[in-house]
Amino acid sequence: MQTRDVGVVLAHGSQAATWKGKTMTQLATALAAAGYLTVRYYCPGKEQRRLRIFEKTLDAAATSPFARGVSRWVIGGI
Repeated sequence: MQTRDVGVVLAHGSQAATWKGKTMTQLATALAAAGYLTVRYYCPGKEQRRLRIFEKTLDAAATSPFARGVSRWVIGGI
């Protein structure tokens, strides 16, 4: 299947259970199976640190060779 032009970044809350939870895993798997480049992001800690790591995550996702066909990004989280 060809990757769609929309990528998805799933940001998780500070609870590790959310990161490893069944709902987020199934959501990420379903999006990937539908052809969306899907990136999961989790970073516990202080807000300022999480923001820096989140920005680096977005940069890494956008510049990944897997993201060549992605022109738009959707960011969501729990």
